[in-house]
Amino acid sequence: MEEITEVMSKVVLGHLNAPCIVYNLNGYYEGLKGLLSTMVKNELAFPDRLARIDFAAEIEEIKQIIGRNVNESRT
Repeated sequence: MEEITEVMSKVVLGHLNAPCIVYNLNGYYEGLKGLLSTMVKNELAFPDRLARIDFAAEIEEIKQIIGRNVNESRT
């Protein structure tokens, strides 16, 4: 969990220019996703920053996120 939150922090703060994708296989990270949502609702986090964190339940979703980020970096 320490490594996941470290990468999330770097991406959210703009210290790492890469997608942050959490592979949410079988809903394993639903609790983390819910925590981040609650943080936004309670104004403990900015929604635009947390929008840079993607949760994907399928490998195809991960491929789409990576493809989207590659295309955005080219423009």
